[in-house]
Amino acid sequence: MGRVSLDRLIEMSRRHRRAGALGLAGLVALLSVAPASAEPRPDPAGPDLVRYGEPAQTFAAGFIKVSLPEEGFVLEASGNKRMYASGDRLSIKLVNPQEVQPGSFYTIYRWVHEVLHPWTKRYVGNLYTMVAVVKVVEIEQDVATVAIERTYDSISPRYAVMRFEVPPAEPRDSADRSGPPGLGTIVDLPPQQTMAGKGTIVYLDWGRREGLRTGDRLEVIRLPVGRPRVPIGLLKVAHVEEGTATAFIIQSSDAIQRGDRVAFKEPAPPPEPPPRAATASGLGQARPTTVGRDAPALGESAPEAAGVPDGALADQVATLARRLEFPPGRVLPTGPGLKILDRIADLLRNAGEPRIRIEGHADDQPIGASLLGVFPSNRELSVARAEAVARYFAEHGGLDPANLSTAGFGETKPVADNRTEDGRRRNRRIEVRFLPAPASRPAPITENP
Repeated sequence: MGRVSLDRLIEMSRRHRRAGALGLAGLVALLSVAPASAEPRPDPAGPDLVRYGEPAQTFAAGFIKVSLPEEGFVLEASGNKRMYASGDRLSIKLVNPQEVQPGSFYTIYRWVHEVLHPWTKRYVGNLYTMVAVVKVVEIEQDVATVAIERTYDSISPRYAVMRFEVPPAEPRDSADRSGPPGLGTIVDLPPQQTMAGKGTIVYLDWGRREGLRTGDRLEVIRLPVGRPRVPIGLLKVAHVEEGTATAFIIQSSDAIQRGDRVAFKEPAPPPEPPPRAATASGLGQARPTTVGRDAPALGESAPEAAGVPDGALADQVATLARRLEFPPGRVLPTGPGLKILDRIADLLRNAGEPRIRIEGHADDQPIGASLLGVFPSNRELSVARAEAVARYFAEHGGLDPANLSTAGFGETKPVADNRTEDGRRRNRRIEVRFLPAPASRPAPITENP
């Protein structure tokens, strides 16, 4: 007796129910029809490769990209429903119907939102998720009737469509490659999620450009100000774009959020035996330099700071800090302020990362009603301002959090007249104080026998 797919069996069952009750005899008849030769073979480039398991979850999760081709959009379905099963049909309007043939596969996708980097606020791209894979059944003018091959989420009119493509296989490098240096960032979570744990997806600001590959393992870390980094999870890279990636959380000891940082841990295992242990890098070793910075090359060491740096460095940092502008109630500077913080971090890193204290200050204006629940007074605002800058230095500037401390003085140390707008602007500031290096413990004295 030839085999009949479950989807085909359900469709034939529906037809028999429309004609009358199916009954046991009818079911036996269904199983005895359609010889195996009549069953279509799976298209090797079709949706069977993303139908089940991790490939399906990865495909459905989508990715962050600047844009996707829009070759049509969903019109409607019978009954105006949104949830579909395999075999259900709907209509799509095509942009270039002359290029479409029955049997072509298309992906229905959803634009979710723009993604801004949680720390720098720069535009990263758009988050797209894949909703369904459909197969063209017939075409009439510029409207195609399509059958659902695989659904991952609900479908709404106006969702865009593009030709289905099997996700390309990423090249596997040697198992001892070093991976991306510095720290990456989790820039987004799946729609409507504010926290994530084991088994869910996160989106990263690292991609193919940074040397990331599918299968790579990344450690998720937190960077508490003034304390060493804390590992809280492990990721497996599932899909890589040019400047972004999608990854699974395979271990987590705490809720993972947007803004958490990632460090390369080990490359994807080699595709063929014999297996070899991947080389770990990053945590527990000398910290690599941050991507895109004017820092010493990998393998070079920055000079150690034996004590308080010379006056030239302190003057440079102070001059840059005076150019920062903090709007009322804000803890990070605006305009070119983040680039100024980047430059200060460069100077500190190239000077051997001396120990510093970041001091926050505020003007004397009362905290507005909308912020009273966040900052009860200007002192709390100034502390938050210092801590935000310290965290930016650690997370985006690549500085060791152990060398950073903070303090806040509220409005108690003005440098200008608070009765003028310009004076208040100058008083909303941070200052960087250089601290002496901790005294090293003398080596024990041993006597020669």
